[in-house]
Amino acid sequence: MKITISKKHKFHYGMFLFLLYVLFQLGFRFYRYLDLKKETKEMAMPTVSIVQPKPLDEMEFLNLPGTIKAWNEAPLFSQVSGYVKVWHKDYGAEVQTGTVLAEIQVPVLDAEYSKAKSELDAQEAKYRLAEVTAKRYLSLQKTNAVSDQAISEVLADQGLEKAKWVAMQNNWQKWQSMIRFKKIIAPFAGVVTQRNINIGDYVNQEGNLSDPKNAAPLFVVADVHKLRLFVSVPSTFSFMLKKGLTCTVNLPEFPDKNFTAHYLTISKGFDPSSQTVLAEFELPNPKGKILPGSYAQVNLGSQVSSPLLTIPASSIFFEGENPSIVRLDSKNRVHFSKIEINRVLDQTVEIKTGVASEDKIVDYPRTTFAEGDLVRIVKPRKGY
Repeated sequence: MKITISKKHKFHYGMFLFLLYVLFQLGFRFYRYLDLKKETKEMAMPTVSIVQPKPLDEMEFLNLPGTIKAWNEAPLFSQVSGYVKVWHKDYGAEVQTGTVLAEIQVPVLDAEYSKAKSELDAQEAKYRLAEVTAKRYLSLQKTNAVSDQAISEVLADQGLEKAKWVAMQNNWQKWQSMIRFKKIIAPFAGVVTQRNINIGDYVNQEGNLSDPKNAAPLFVVADVHKLRLFVSVPSTFSFMLKKGLTCTVNLPEFPDKNFTAHYLTISKGFDPSSQTVLAEFELPNPKGKILPGSYAQVNLGSQVSSPLLTIPASSIFFEGENPSIVRLDSKNRVHFSKIEINRVLDQTVEIKTGVASEDKIVDYPRTTFAEGDLVRIVKPRKGY
């Protein structure tokens, strides 16, 4: 049996489909409108990233710059005035105690030394003659061949000549000591870190005077079998400095190697301008690879125990002199809260009062925020 559809039914069926299509389009557009309205409203909200208070780690670490110096360092000057005759040790030379580094030519000193030696020899001869004469007079005393007055005069003359001889000995020994200063010697075992002389330079107790405006020591000798590491530590971290503390040292010239230094002492006083204390560490250097004067990056680590919470320093702003934070409630509305800082750490701040572990705190709060503002939380991008 063949079913036929009248034109009237076809028209009604077409109108139904058309109305259905229109309703679908209207519903879709209304849904898009609501979605766009919601998205626009959200986009209009300020976006924030949040942080939460955390307890201090059991180990607290601090990175600071440090300066490396020789264990002992001696600038050497000449004790006599003269001209450099020869130098024996150059930059980087390893020396032992008493090693001759250079020799100074001092003609006047040589002449004075020779004169003192000649005068000493002459005076010794006079003293020996007076001594022999006195012995002879004393041997004749029993025979009454000489008077007591003559004997007294001879003995007095012997004493006078002896005193002159002793004085001449002291004078000669003085010039003998000065002669030793013609040689510049190393006071201890180490390496030569500076040589500021050349043959013919004029030197004296002030150093090399060939360039009077830049007088400098003749040599500098450094003992580098171990080194001194100096670090300026902020006062808030001075509690870490105690006996037994070690630190890791990184040097630019050894990028793939770490060195260990041991705590020695502190300056027992804070620098009022920087509020830091100078700490000294001992850095072993058995092979002499580390050079004095090097820049070092020092990593200090110490075990801590504190019930207080910490937050990033970037989450704090100041209203006048009062530190504050921006806290979000369960509906992500802004509320301002004052806090009390216990101490400032490396990149975080230890809070005494004003925060709880469950708080949602805005990082990098804006100055345009007002109490009760609604914000949208976003995750910071990598590298933020």
